[in-house]
Formats: sequence, C-alpha cells, structure tokens
Amino acid sequence: MKSAVWTSEFEVRTKDSLRWLKQSFDATNQQGSAASFVLMSRKGPFWNRAYPETTGYIIETMLDYYKIFEEPWIKDYALNAADWLLGLQYDDGAFPAGYLGTQQKSIFNTGQILFGLLAAHDLTTDAKYLLGAEQATKWLANSISNEGSWDKFNFVPGYSPTYYTRVIWPMMMVNSHLKDKNITEQTLKALTFYKQRIKGEKIHGMAFQEDHAAFTHTIAYTLRGFLECANLSNDAELMEAISNHFILLLEKIKHDGRLAGRYDTNWNSDLSFECLTGNAQMTLNFARMFELTGDKKFFEGALLLWNKNYDMQSRMPFSSLKGGIAGSKPIWGPYMTWEYPNWAVKFYLDAYQIMMKLINAKA
Repeated sequence: MKSAVWTSEFEVRTKDSLRWLKQSFDATNQQGSAASFVLMSRKGPFWNRAYPETTGYIIETMLDYYKIFEEPWIKDYALNAADWLLGLQYDDGAFPAGYLGTQQKSIFNTGQILFGLLAAHDLTTDAKYLLGAEQATKWLANSISNEGSWDKFNFVPGYSPTYYTRVIWPMMMVNSHLKDKNITEQTLKALTFYKQRIKGEKIHGMAFQEDHAAFTHTIAYTLRGFLECANLSNDAELMEAISNHFILLLEKIKHDGRLAGRYDTNWNSDLSFECLTGNAQMTLNFARMFELTGDKKFFEGALLLWNKNYDMQSRMPFSSLKGGIAGSKPIWGPYMTWEYPNWAVKFYLDAYQIMMKLINAKA
C-alpha cells in the first residue's frame, strides 16, 4: 500500500472506529464497553452487555489515540471506564469473568484489565489506578499453582490455556513499577511452565478448549504474550523459538494466500473463514517482531497481512456498523457469528497505529 493512502485514510478510518467504540460505551450509559453489536438474532439487532475484560485493554488503545488526536472525549471515556472497572474489583484484587453480571472471578480477564489501569496511571499519575493494578497482580501471582500454572478461575474449568502468556506479560509490566520479589518469582515460574508447551513447531494449548483447533485470535494472544515476556525477561532462547513460529506462520500465509481462520496443533489451515480479530492481531504481532528484532521479513509479513486486511473495517453508513469489525469473514463464519466485537476494533486500531508508525519511519 502506498504511503499516500495511509496518510489520507488514517485519520478517517481510525476516527470512525473510535466513534464506533464511543457508541459501545454509550449503549451501556458508559458502564463499560458493550461486548459487541449483534447484527442478527431472534430479537433483532442489539448491543450486547458490557465486557469488563475487553473494556480494560480498550482503555489503553483509546489513550494512545488521545495522544494522537487530542480530542477530550477520548480521554474522558477511557478514564471513566477505568474508574468503572475499579468499582468492579473484588477485595482480593480479582476482576469478574464474562460479560457484566458474572460473579465468578477470572484469571484472564483480570490480566487484560491491567493494560487499561496501567495506561490510565501512566497518563494521569493517579495512584488509584496503580493500586488497583497492584492488587490485581498480587492476586494473579498468588493464584499460580506450585507447578506454575493457573488451575482455578479459568474459562473452561480444569483447562489452563497457553494464551495465559498474555496474563504474564501485563503482570511483568505492572511489576516494573512495583519491584515485588514474589511477583518476579511467580511470573518467571509461570512463564517456565507455559514455555514447556512449545514442542518444536507445535505449541499446545492455544485454543479456547483443550485439543481443539485454535482461532487465530487466541494464537495471536499466545504468541504476543511469549514475545513480550521474552523481551521483558531477556530470554533469548524463547525469543528465538517464537521467531521461528512467526517464520513458520508467514510461510503458511504465503502458501495459503491469506491467514486462515484457525489452525490445529500441526498448523493445518481452516480456510473456510477468516477471524478478523486475529488478522489485526497478527499484523500487530509481526510489526512488533520487526520492532524488537529489526528483521525485515517480519515487517514484510506485517505489510502483507495489513495490505490484505486494512479494509476489513465496515464502511456501511449505519452508526452501529460504520467503523466496526465483524467477527468472521464471511460474517456467518464460526468466530463471533453475526457479531461485531469491540475487541476486533481495539486490535484494528492498534495495528493501524503501529503500521502507520513503521511506514512513516521508512518514508
């Protein structure tokens, strides 16, 4: 894609997606971001309930764009969301699972909310956000089993997925502020446990359910978590292993002509659909690989994916659709069928931002 197109379209497209996120908050009276806009159901189109987990990491994205556009509403909505999340936090530091109204505690949701609390603290220096992040991180650290896994408060009882690397990563980020010895020891123990699931070209446990093929969404969670943990812990061996998996995935993309919607443990492609969230995440992941390694093939991979997928954004002239990203392509595919999830928009915005930065640097 020519850089002129990026320059002319970046503001238009990203502001459309930011406005879509604004609607997701307005749909709940700013009590979190609605999980998705459901286009087709028995009761017709509707905005779903708020989703604490994704609201958490949407805060980070919105504050990144506030620094770009300096529109006050973006900051106001993001910080209001951070305050709302603090109101949901349990006394022990945990956050709830699922959509709003679920009482069960969640390892993964708590981890994702850390991104938003840290971003709110970094912008405002308000101690309440760091305190909330500290309490959550200590709960996560104390929930790690003796062997290094999380075996409670899981999405599927009894299954501790490898995409929990995306929990270890924000814990390490929080601990860069806290310098807590127990958190350091526990995060490294957990990372060691999940690293053991890398078996040559295979990584076990990346799917929502054990022994299932994994959507590219959760594969991207897993790889990004490993990548950032390797970077933060200076783990050269892990960095090399993950680099090899990105190279393998790039070869699959070139062979298939696009990113598949999901892959099994042997990297067999399900090309019956695309997981658009995963497309955005993998663009972002390849771009981060390039930033951290300087290896041009990872930039080429990011550009290859993004050139195919930057226009995944809905341009339909309806307020609940324009700027949104469908779960699957086609929209009736198996990932978030007939829905426009808020986290797809979050990762689209993240990918667009990093690609714009890298292309400008090369201009």
